[in-house]
Amino acid sequence: MEKRIGILHNRIRVNREATSILMLLCCAWPCGLQAANDLSLEPELIQTKYCVEGKGVITVRATLRLRYRNTTGVPIILPLFSRLSSWQLFEKRTDIESGRPELIHTSKPDQILDTSRLDRTKPNPRLFRTIEPHATFEIPQEVWIPLRPKGADQRRLGKDHYLRVEMNTWPDPENSGERLRQVWGAYGRLLAGRFLSEPVKIHIDHAPAAKPCPVQID
Repeated sequence: MEKRIGILHNRIRVNREATSILMLLCCAWPCGLQAANDLSLEPELIQTKYCVEGKGVITVRATLRLRYRNTTGVPIILPLFSRLSSWQLFEKRTDIESGRPELIHTSKPDQILDTSRLDRTKPNPRLFRTIEPHATFEIPQEVWIPLRPKGADQRRLGKDHYLRVEMNTWPDPENSGERLRQVWGAYGRLLAGRFLSEPVKIHIDHAPAAKPCPVQID
């Protein structure tokens, strides 16, 4: 069970056609946040459910609808193999402004993009979505937030919190995104980097009615 939980915490939602261009890698890579003037990333909370995981740990699984909004005057090319790289939970909105999360989770960078298999002449529509200026595109994303082992710390219960997620749109350490951005310039601006979402409010019940939840691996 613990192994499955770890896989799900680090999973990547990938279009089936994109699976063949992904390869495993067990080392990390440096990657900074890209400038936010390319787009805004707006999360909408769809549902929450409370689950009992291994060793009695209770988690809240938050299903989000992530809305990429093109705020530029040129088309944006969004990779459909973008992955969740981290999330932050804040107790108060003022903590967001001061950069003081109460909880932070960073996904293990265990998958990268094999760019040698990409068609370099133009973006493959099965792997990339072009977002026109001032248009939006939405994808689902699930976030697991650990609450407590049974009988342990309960300080996150019975409160509103604020959740922010960071998406990595280009899991490749070789900086190939910059090269392809130049090659594909006639089609739009390739979105290659990490992007931090706006905060979304999430309420955690005082006494969560948690139960075992099915394990789903994409």
